[in-house]
Amino acid sequence: MSKRNLVVLALMVSSLIYVIVSCSPGRGEKEKVLEEKVFIQKDSFLGIDITEYFLRKHYFNPGEHLTGILISNGVDNQLAHGIAIKSIEVFSPMKLKAGNAYTILKRKSDTTVVDYMIYEINNRSYLIYDFIKHTVYRHERKISNTIEATSG
Repeated sequence: MSKRNLVVLALMVSSLIYVIVSCSPGRGEKEKVLEEKVFIQKDSFLGIDITEYFLRKHYFNPGEHLTGILISNGVDNQLAHGIAIKSIEVFSPMKLKAGNAYTILKRKSDTTVVDYMIYEINNRSYLIYDFIKHTVYRHERKISNTIEATSG
């Protein structure tokens, strides 16, 4: 065999190994399925009873702002402006990033009424806009690390 044939054969074998490894189910996919099951089984999300709400997840786009999103979802102009001003004390609306997720919770009994908006700051911090109590607060999700050891 010539050098060229060996190089081509080596590239083909490495490509085949890459395809097999990348297509096989990995550890990340198993964890994702477990997270989805946990979310579906719970009746509350960040301390809010979600059995009475429709949840709709969106992502901030470049150029969007808080009051515009609230008004487009049916929140009154004055209430949207008031909530935006109250949120400055907790988390500035200017720090809302494009690409971050937010969830709108609308009542099942009246889909025109928005009771909550939940903005995901990062994987463990959330900003909750409560339109029932006209408040804004930050929620930190608890993360625990477990170390397991085996001996033999």
